[in-house]
Formats: sequence, structure tokens, C-alpha cells
Amino acid sequence: MISKGDHIAYRYEIHEVIGKGSFGIVVKAFDWKDNTYIAIKILKRSSSKLKLKEMEVLEQISQVQKNSKNMIKYYGSLKFRGHICLKFELLSISLRE
Repeated sequence: MISKGDHIAYRYEIHEVIGKGSFGIVVKAFDWKDNTYIAIKILKRSSSKLKLKEMEVLEQISQVQKNSKNMIKYYGSLKFRGHICLKFELLSISLRE
């Protein structure tokens, strides 16, 4: 599905897979425009309503959280090879740990 060195939207360069789950994978990517690393959640292809709901909720939260230091920052979404990709700030540890 994705390999180290792949580029998404001619902007994000994949460096490594940092997580896997039932809905997709999370990769560490370098953002060439902002010169920083971010996390990108690449969702599996399907027409699941859960994905659309997740995007809707994240959009609503991002409008409220502008300056919050207690929530992960959501940077928006994009499509890549038919997959929905959700962009987040890259944290140093997993939220599951």
C-alpha cells in the first residue's frame, strides 16, 4: 500500500509506518512545505460511514481547539490513491501507551 520514500500530494514524504489498526495505518511523514514532521492516518478503502463521521468530528473539534494544548492537532484531510488521509501533529509517544 505505502512505502518509505513515497510522496503524498507532492508535499509529504513517507519516512516510516508508526502504527497499524483495523481502519488503516499511521505513518510519519515529512511536510516539505512547512519543513516539519507530521503523522498521517491512511484509512483503508471502503465506504464506511465511520470514516466520514470521524472526519466530521475532527473538523468540528479542530474549529474549537485552535489554541488548546490538551488535544492532538488535526491539520485536515486529503485523498491519496483512493484512500482518505487524516493529517495530525506528530507526537513523541503513542496515545495508547
